[in-house]
Amino acid sequence: MWINSPGGDCVAAAQIYNMLMDYKGDVTVKIDGIAASAASVIAMAGTKVLVSPVSMLKYLESLAIAGKRKSYSKTDKDATFMRMKEDYMNNGQLKPGYNVQIAVESEYIVGVGLFHNPTDTTTLIPFMERIQSNSKRQIRNLIADAGYASEENFTYLEEHGQNAYILPHIRFGYFAYRF
Repeated sequence: MWINSPGGDCVAAAQIYNMLMDYKGDVTVKIDGIAASAASVIAMAGTKVLVSPVSMLKYLESLAIAGKRKSYSKTDKDATFMRMKEDYMNNGQLKPGYNVQIAVESEYIVGVGLFHNPTDTTTLIPFMERIQSNSKRQIRNLIADAGYASEENFTYLEEHGQNAYILPHIRFGYFAYRF
């Protein structure tokens, strides 16, 4: 059975699915375009489902794997494609990777985090929450570079009584920022 359909009537799709499931022989489903909505229900009835690498069912599967991320690696589905600093050819090449965060206090590592987010602005809050949930001490002062500067981060730190010593990013128009 070949499927290339944007979907349709869910009741009809359920009936077709049931009829195919009752069939005693093998059902090979080939999706070469799109199998969306009701059509994806019909596709599930196949004993063998062949999906073109450019089909929309594959696209929806990829969206499910990526989640909130914009990309993932086929060899490491937890990795996100990021621009790496060691781009020796200066061609803006993207490579699968992770954003590693390390918190230090008095030259001792007090926290380590591994994140899918390629930017530091989106890792600060979950990293701070993770460190504080694993520690009985309150973090009072935070020193970070401009990569962590965002209105959301400054607001979070202020609401939690933490002093932010973050070199502001030019896009915010600040010359200095401290609570």
